[in-house]
Amino acid sequence: LPEAEYGELLDSARQQGLRFCWPRVSRDEAQATLSEPDAHGPVDRPVLGVAGTSASQGKFTLQLALRRRFIQMGYRVGQIGTEHHAALFGMDFAFPMGHGSTVDLAVDRYPEFVDRVMRRINAEDQPDLLLVGAQSGTVPFDLNDHRTMTLPTLAFLLGARPDAVILVVNDIDPEDYIEDTIAGLRAVVHAEVIALAVSDRGKQLNQRHGRSWMTQRQDAPAELQATLQRLQERFGLPVVQITSEAGIIRVSDTVVAHFSRSQEAAQCQRKSA
Repeated sequence: LPEAEYGELLDSARQQGLRFCWPRVSRDEAQATLSEPDAHGPVDRPVLGVAGTSASQGKFTLQLALRRRFIQMGYRVGQIGTEHHAALFGMDFAFPMGHGSTVDLAVDRYPEFVDRVMRRINAEDQPDLLLVGAQSGTVPFDLNDHRTMTLPTLAFLLGARPDAVILVVNDIDPEDYIEDTIAGLRAVVHAEVIALAVSDRGKQLNQRHGRSWMTQRQDAPAELQATLQRLQERFGLPVVQITSEAGIIRVSDTVVAHFSRSQEAAQCQRKSA
């Protein structure tokens, strides 16, 4: 935090042995990173992305649960978070582009900057898996409503370039919009959606006096199970509940199986070349 503005608060913190941190990507930091010669090679580890169809779905919760599970399985995980508090949860780098963004960088420079960070984490930490999480929706819901534009998310994903994605959806999402999002991820970042995840908190659209807004509600177990079954039958993918331990185990096993098959296929291609 800037001393000039928060000196009294910082003095009080220091007296108590505390440290304040203001996560941000400053323009100077970004320019320094982008202007340096790239000292690291390309990312040669699998990259798993977490994306969504809207805001407030539990994407961050899912990322934490997945990392915890992968570490329990013995894997080293590198991670970039797009929430301001990402570092507090042990992630390697915070790119706080969400609500109240403190990324002082033009959106068209996101891809190169994020790519540089990914390369550094890959080279210096040598994780078995890189895990990245985006913000809000992935493809615009309504081209006539600027509030549904998703340029920062797409720019971030173009820099992170996930090999596979777990897509977080809402119980009220139109199925054709989910399908569009899956197709969009495949087309824009060449990433395959390998599983869907749903929160145990459903969303409800409210409309009154020409205004509309979303509220959350707690889904009954039977209602949630019906949603999981419906989506699984519709898309032919594993569909799990974010806060379910069994669901996290299932989706993490799906990730391991997917990348194992990808590695075997790559080895076969090298042998036949």
